[in-house]
Amino acid sequence: MAEDESPLIKALPPESDYITYLTIVEYNLNPENLPILHKVLQDETLAINIGWDLVHLLVPFLPESEQCLQDIARLGNPREVILKVTESLRLIEYESPDDESLDELSQTLAGALDSR
Repeated sequence: MAEDESPLIKALPPESDYITYLTIVEYNLNPENLPILHKVLQDETLAINIGWDLVHLLVPFLPESEQCLQDIARLGNPREVILKVTESLRLIEYESPDDESLDELSQTLAGALDSR
């Protein structure tokens, strides 16, 4: 699909309102559309109005979505962006290391200390 045929380009405000556009982004967001979204987010007004609401949608696409998240951090509404980033970080489920990997880590650290 050509870039100008992308729903992310065709539906840009004023073609649609910000809430509708956000919904269109949500339904069409995939790794192939991230460069288009990055280009679209250069519009400061758009980034301010919807950027903070894109954070939770972009986190699952990391590291590919890093440019878009940086655009939002740079151009978006700071207060809302900080709140959404904090919320997204809180929701990340980290894998807890198993006992075997903890033992290996302990031995590695102990070996490093012994060699001093």
